[in-house]
Amino acid sequence: IGSRIDRVVPGSPAAEAGLQPGDIIVRVDTVSRPSARQLSEKLRSKAAGDFVFLEIQRGRHELSLKIRL
Repeated sequence: IGSRIDRVVPGSPAAEAGLQPGDIIVRVDTVSRPSARQLSEKLRSKAAGDFVFLEIQRGRHELSLKIRL
């Protein structure tokens, strides 16, 4: 299924990108349906200023996002 977002910290890159609680991350970079662990590992491997590419499911819609960390 992917990783469901439980909360978004105000002012964080996720908040600035428009992620919302309840969104489901169905792809992070090249990893499809990442577990919470895979998502965390992928984000920790990035440096400040790097980009991460996400596909999220919000209700019946899928969105593609490019987020600078």
